[in-house]
Amino acid sequence: APEQPVMEFVTGSLQGVTAFRDAGATAGNPLMEGLGALGLTSIALLALPFLQAG
Repeated sequence: APEQPVMEFVTGSLQGVTAFRDAGATAGNPLMEGLGALGLTSIALLALPFLQAG
């Protein structure tokens, strides 16, 4: 399926960004935490058309 690499990329990105956000939360760094949350939102918005198409 053509969307398979996209989904693998999205899954990997989500894991990386979630780890980044959690590290920020653990370190008490609101900037890192905010950037991580923003990244998760961006990835979700980018992935949405592919998920709906599938």
